[in-house]
Amino acid sequence: MAARRTGRPARGGRARMRGRAVLGATFVALLALGPLSLGTSSSSAAATAGPTAAGPRVVTEETAAVPAVVVTEVTPRSVGPDDTVSVSALLTNTTDTPLEKVHAYLGVVRYRLSSRQALRGWAAGEVTTADPTPVADLDLDLDEPLAPGASRTVTFTAPAADLRLLPYPETSGARGIVVTFSDDAQGRLGEGRGFLVWDPTADGAPVRLSVVVPVTGPAPDPTDPAAWTSRIDSETAEGGRLGAIVAGTAAHRGVSWVVDPALVERAAAGTPGTVAWASALLAGASGRDVFATDPFDPDLAALAAAGVEPLTDDRSPVAAPQEPDAEATAAASATATPIDDVRRAAASWRTDLALPAEGTASTEVLAAAAAAGPRLVVVDDGLEGVGSTTAPGSTAVATSSGDVTALVPDPHLDALFRSATSPLDPDLPTALAAANRDHDLMLLLAEIATVGEEPVAAQRHLLVTGSRTWTPDATALGHVLGTLESHRRIDLAPVSTLAGTPQPSSDRTPLPVTTSPVANLRTATVARAWDRVAEVRAFAGVTADPASLGSAPVATTSAALSVAWGSATTDRVRLLDDARAQVTAILGGISVVAGSDINLISDRGNLPIRVRNDLGVAVSVGVALVPDDPRLSVLDVPSATLEPGSEQNVQVPVRAIGSGDVSVVVRLTGPDGEVVAEPYAFDVRVRAEWETVGTGVMGGLLALLVLGGVVRTIRRGRSARRTAPIRPLEDA
Repeated sequence: MAARRTGRPARGGRARMRGRAVLGATFVALLALGPLSLGTSSSSAAATAGPTAAGPRVVTEETAAVPAVVVTEVTPRSVGPDDTVSVSALLTNTTDTPLEKVHAYLGVVRYRLSSRQALRGWAAGEVTTADPTPVADLDLDLDEPLAPGASRTVTFTAPAADLRLLPYPETSGARGIVVTFSDDAQGRLGEGRGFLVWDPTADGAPVRLSVVVPVTGPAPDPTDPAAWTSRIDSETAEGGRLGAIVAGTAAHRGVSWVVDPALVERAAAGTPGTVAWASALLAGASGRDVFATDPFDPDLAALAAAGVEPLTDDRSPVAAPQEPDAEATAAASATATPIDDVRRAAASWRTDLALPAEGTASTEVLAAAAAAGPRLVVVDDGLEGVGSTTAPGSTAVATSSGDVTALVPDPHLDALFRSATSPLDPDLPTALAAANRDHDLMLLLAEIATVGEEPVAAQRHLLVTGSRTWTPDATALGHVLGTLESHRRIDLAPVSTLAGTPQPSSDRTPLPVTTSPVANLRTATVARAWDRVAEVRAFAGVTADPASLGSAPVATTSAALSVAWGSATTDRVRLLDDARAQVTAILGGISVVAGSDINLISDRGNLPIRVRNDLGVAVSVGVALVPDDPRLSVLDVPSATLEPGSEQNVQVPVRAIGSGDVSVVVRLTGPDGEVVAEPYAFDVRVRAEWETVGTGVMGGLLALLVLGGVVRTIRRGRSARRTAPIRPLEDA
């Protein structure tokens, strides 16, 4: 469609345009006294919350006969007196009749929309104002009639002087614009509303904005890595949720990530596609704020309700994102696997931010987070600002475990950000769906600009987030972030800046005391599961690498509480059952081999105890004997190191004080003295006097034998058959 500027009013409407010109002259006189504001009724305010007020969304039966008009873009984003303004709008023929010849008109409301409420009311068409001042009109030369369902874009271009806005600092702010279409046969076809931001001096302080994006999910299952990997592969592929998030934000270092390290590690061990995604995430993490969730992203509200802390390693958070040493990284990566790269990178991610599931933040959750370590908590339900000015994106909250900084997203900006970055609505024509998305971006920029005009002393710092289920369009996400970064009235800053800058106090709605966890399990069930893991952690001290021995039940238990499982209680219970079985197998991995009772016939000796290791790792245990009778005293607790799948005899030194039957319990202990195996009992028959009696008897028998030999020799005398003594020969 070719468009040309005619410089004349609408056909058949000259008198109306002259009337508007008269009103415009009146407005100039009024504006000389200062900018005016447009108000809206309470009903309008209630009806215009969220992105649905930003323009046409769907074509219903009631509106099917009216063509849809959407203002899609105004450039430059902040208009100065010397700029040339460009306004684009989309006309979609939602009627059943082709449009033969179309005329388009552009007008501007010269009043400043000085409140966000008025802004949303204007976008929804629920604020009544004087007629807009005409700026330009166009005759559209249609190469062919605009068929039903077809769309055309028209662009107006005019010098900023034609807007007739006053060039004073106090007149800056958002202005409403109107694009109207009509034709000769049907008259007025439709109207679209939009905004331009008037910035005559370009010296106002920008509004700081932080963006937090969760990189979590899908539902984890460490007991079935293949199924878990398949789900990750689907979401990291092109067009998938995780793939779009990383692709759309990787180039924008001002965006902060909240990442589940278990997800990235699983991806690094998966398919070529998931490995490539994990590598892209690590590359994009360099130089940005990256916060690690607890592994498997458990439901913090469920943990808080059960009075337990997350199953996470005790790591000290880094104060700020660190630039990696390029040479060290290259040398380490030369021989490292993708999993090694993930673990090394994750060790540097900050751990001082908690991200409760949507709608579950409460004072109980904030206190639990503070007790576990994090002092930054994202609160998306509660603590909203109350009053005519916008509340900043953070506030200090006192809890029973200490003060925390609550990061509070702006709900209206949140909704617009997600809508402007969403995939196209499949129920609408592609051009109209794309126009609606562009319109939401325009409203997002206008709302932020309006915040910048609020009469407050300090620079405002706001926050927007994506939800865990948010599935953006990668191209749209990159476009929106690029627009925010390049806007001269917006400073895209990391969350660390928001958390580290004191914000002015503001009236806010109260935070709930408690909330319902996403993981709808009984608190007793959660507490028992964590108790079992605590047993494994205590038991794991028998190995040189305790984390390797207890990792399976820790992972399975944490995964059972993952936010990503949602309302899938059956899967949660299945994982907890699997974790229980893993704990049982580990705790039963070391045992005493049953044997017969032992006879101890001396006052000192060694009792042989045979120990078996059925675990897959080497273990070191102490062998402690506990007799039930003081007649047997244990002299030492020897230790033994057993290789996987091996048995070993351990000699335990004892001393007998008296005779009798003594029951002895064998306890295998860890390095801290805790029992690490099922105790085993056997009997020792202590006969300490037997050795003395036996020695006396043997000595007596020996003496009798010697005495008998002597007597026998004496009684026999000298034998006559013995050789006679030799005498010298006599002389012959």
